[in-house]
Amino acid sequence: MQTEGRARDRITEAGVIIASWTRLWSQLLVLHVAGPDGRCRGCPSSAHASPRSPCRLAELARAAQAAHRDRRATGMTSSWHAGGHGAEPQ
Repeated sequence: MQTEGRARDRITEAGVIIASWTRLWSQLLVLHVAGPDGRCRGCPSSAHASPRSPCRLAELARAAQAAHRDRRATGMTSSWHAGGHGAEPQ
């Protein structure tokens, strides 16, 4: 599932926010992968078919991973602290 425009911007923004939560997005990357049918294995539903891969959670995790890599490359470890938000949530 490819997102475009405003939805893509929101996923990117959310990825930046959770970039320092490495355990969260790394687990999302492990769980939300394509199955043999091309649908997300981490989004099972008895009510409807799982979304095509990559699902929105996988896209969010990839955005967080990219933001995390960008921060490490620039020497900035957490936007949470840089944004003046106090202690980083655990």
